[in-house]
Amino acid sequence: MASPEIDYRDKILGSLMCGAYGDALGYPIEFMSDTEIISRFGRDGLTEPILRVGKMRFSDDTQMTLLAANSLIYRHTRWSYRGIAALPHEMSYGAYRSWALMMNGQPEKVPYAGECMWILKIPEITKHRAPGMTCMNQLLFHEEGATIEDRHNDSKGCGGVMRVAPYGLHMDLKYAIEFAVLDAASTHGHELGWLTAGLFAGIINQVMRDEPLSDSINTTISQMSEEYGRYDHWDELVQLMQRVISESDESRLSGSIDIRRFGEGWVAEEALAMALYSCLVHGDDVKSILYTAVNHGGDSDSVGSIAGNIIGAMYGYDAISKQIDFSNLECKEMIERLAEDLYTKYERSDEWSYVYIYGNIPPSMEPLLPPGFLLDHNVPCRYDYLLGKKEE
Repeated sequence: MASPEIDYRDKILGSLMCGAYGDALGYPIEFMSDTEIISRFGRDGLTEPILRVGKMRFSDDTQMTLLAANSLIYRHTRWSYRGIAALPHEMSYGAYRSWALMMNGQPEKVPYAGECMWILKIPEITKHRAPGMTCMNQLLFHEEGATIEDRHNDSKGCGGVMRVAPYGLHMDLKYAIEFAVLDAASTHGHELGWLTAGLFAGIINQVMRDEPLSDSINTTISQMSEEYGRYDHWDELVQLMQRVISESDESRLSGSIDIRRFGEGWVAEEALAMALYSCLVHGDDVKSILYTAVNHGGDSDSVGSIAGNIIGAMYGYDAISKQIDFSNLECKEMIERLAEDLYTKYERSDEWSYVYIYGNIPPSMEPLLPPGFLLDHNVPCRYDYLLGKKEE
């Protein structure tokens, strides 16, 4: 019997939505120690989402992930519509730089690529949500991204890996890896900062195609080995992934689950290892995956975000929404729209051009704008209304 056709639309939505949920779940406890988490929530740690003004708020992880998605759609549209476009990681860098400039009160410096990213007009995308200093320093002071050959720092912080899931959702395996590597290298210079990003995007790509998670890890390693095996830290990353697979098997059999064995998640390879471990030890128990991913005294939101991206691509939104209530997730409608358009990739219509050529907010998203925002449907929206706005 032929296997049922894969519902890629459902898996793209699942990955973006569950990534945002995992991020928002871990964000309130990101800077708490293990002792503080236990003291506040009990020995089981966090057991339900924390709401602010009735919403689960996501962090910079989701802001950047959604910007990557918006950039990939915009880039594909320009290529399809006009036959010219920058490379994917270059387009994303322009969006990230715009985000950093706007967040730091410099909207007048926003590059053209930022003018064309409609989600930058949504206030929650440029709220200050504890962005990483490595990203901020690179984006604020460099008009162009760093490269593998011309590195601007030696950071392997997880800020390069936590944002690249859309590459795996949007591209074939080879290109998902390549451009995720280049995207991460634009801000993070250490080999593990960008090798891990390529591995993550490849894993997302494979699980979305219904390949088991452990097989997806090995398939991506095999795909990357010829191109990236020459780098000094490649073997270290491969050994860590093999350890994740073997120790997750042991933990599942023994019932002794401890995510801290892989570190705290502040650096790229630890964050991916911890997320994969959470997914592997709990199978299809989505709640256990996400709560294991965030309940530790490390980078809770990044590990939660990465784990959410993975399981969302594995199981899809329909299945996960039977276990998880997404109704209180902030900007849920915006994520749904981006997921749908990332699946579509390009549509020749006036409305599509209005959004993905000129960067205007889709009419259905206008309720997300702040009260008093004046929307001129004839020109791209401006960002000045964001200046001086503070989080509630």
